[in-house]
Amino acid sequence: MKFLTLLLFVTFSSIFHSDAIARRISLDKMTFNLEKLNAKNLGIVFWDQRQMVTDKSQPGSFLGYTRSMTQIAFGSITKSQKSLVEILGSKVQQAYLEKGSEVGIINMTPYESESDLIRKLKESSFDRILVIRLDEFNFDGYMKLEYAVNIQTIIYDSQGNKLYDNLLSRKVPVGRAADYRKNVPKSIEDIFEGHLNNTALHVELLKEHGPTKTPISSIEIDVITTREGDEIEAKVLEISETSIKYKLANHMEGPIRSIAIEKVFMIKYGDGTKEVFKK
Repeated sequence: MKFLTLLLFVTFSSIFHSDAIARRISLDKMTFNLEKLNAKNLGIVFWDQRQMVTDKSQPGSFLGYTRSMTQIAFGSITKSQKSLVEILGSKVQQAYLEKGSEVGIINMTPYESESDLIRKLKESSFDRILVIRLDEFNFDGYMKLEYAVNIQTIIYDSQGNKLYDNLLSRKVPVGRAADYRKNVPKSIEDIFEGHLNNTALHVELLKEHGPTKTPISSIEIDVITTREGDEIEAKVLEISETSIKYKLANHMEGPIRSIAIEKVFMIKYGDGTKEVFKK
């Protein structure tokens, strides 16, 4: 009896597993109808931060679940097994190109952090970067499906300064579960067409933003004096046991610099206080 139970369990598990693997959705024919972009030298990042992807319980190709009447969940992935963000980036880039708007793509893995993102933005050659961050984006249901959508859209300048931030969070009906292979691609098209054709987004991309440099007169300047007698006018950001991190006062939009603490004699802070460092 135990052997029969085990055999049935393995058989049904195999069926469910095979069915789940077979539930692949083709996004090859998916096309976006996007309005022409007037922004010049624009880079786009599609960044997958869905929890089931970042914790590696699902691959980047994951799209969602269909469920049986007994609530058994069958996962669906892209037919090509390419990640969703890879497909989105390629399709959006092509859609803009067809309208005469050339954009570049900056790749981000789900396992990179926001600091990695800012570093890549600063290292890129783009003047503006549009980040589409997927915090939640997958369908679920058993009779009818719906997409859980939580998308953050951010525009950065070339120095990583945030110029625009918008959050789309809602539930989107997909249609009958039986028609998921047909309805899911169309739903993805509708969601991203509405999101990327947003008037406020296009207005923001057209804005001329002035320089992000902070006037020195508005900064309380710290002076780092080295043991060799050199003075560095700066804004001290962090002091650790081994180093001091700072930005040059006349280049606040520039990189964060570091000096070994053993090389520093004293810091005179902008408020007039001093800190002396012993050898």
